[in-house]
Amino acid sequence: MKKIIINVIFLILAIALLVFNYPIGNEIAFILIGIFITSFYDFLIEYAGSIGMLFKILKNWNKPVRISFAYLYRIKVRNKYLLIMGNRIKKYQPVGGVYKFYDIHNLQRMGFNEMDEMKADGQNNKDLRGKIEAKNLPRLIKWFESQECREYDANREFNEELIYSGILDAKIFQNIEYKKEKSIHSGIIKTPNYGLEYKIFDIIELLPNKEQKEYLENLMLNNNNEQICFVSEDEIRKHRREIASEDYTNDITDHSESII
Repeated sequence: MKKIIINVIFLILAIALLVFNYPIGNEIAFILIGIFITSFYDFLIEYAGSIGMLFKILKNWNKPVRISFAYLYRIKVRNKYLLIMGNRIKKYQPVGGVYKFYDIHNLQRMGFNEMDEMKADGQNNKDLRGKIEAKNLPRLIKWFESQECREYDANREFNEELIYSGILDAKIFQNIEYKKEKSIHSGIIKTPNYGLEYKIFDIIELLPNKEQKEYLENLMLNNNNEQICFVSEDEIRKHRREIASEDYTNDITDHSESII
């Protein structure tokens, strides 16, 4: 705010110099206007992140945007990727899920609203999935990136989907290591199901130790659990597994491509 006030003062001084036509006033005025334009441009980029994002925010200023901030595991075994059957959509997808928030009041001050189905569903309560007006989206993204008052590790979904379900051995995978490979921002996009959306996917790469790696390789070679599958990069890009005894089937989610 202080920076904005200073730049407004520069602009007022520049206008005054031009209006009252002081000696060498024009030269100083143009310098001040240049400083103002540069600073204002920097402010807009800091606010929105990019010119493209700024235009989309201005275009949809008061419109609600559905947001989803999640993490997805890249679990690569040799040249295959481990995917798991989704609960809501019966397709294979990466292990992972939506981050949790801890303080709804802090988010409400930014204009964030939980989706009704999330409130009613105790399991998905406090999911970082909801709606916010486009003008408030940059503030929410900055809050998310600060990791303040929200879940930031990736253990919960790994345990819920792979350990508690019995897919992986709890003792062998009691302690895991991973790294955040990248973050993918969708930008404001228009979708047929939800209207305007903005998604963030943190891609988490599992770093198995020797015992865990051998376990995963053995699981891939002897898998008979329909809850998981091991698929190639090509299958993920085509959104379908190639099964020798069946036709191609569209059973891999679109967002699975994010882990490649």
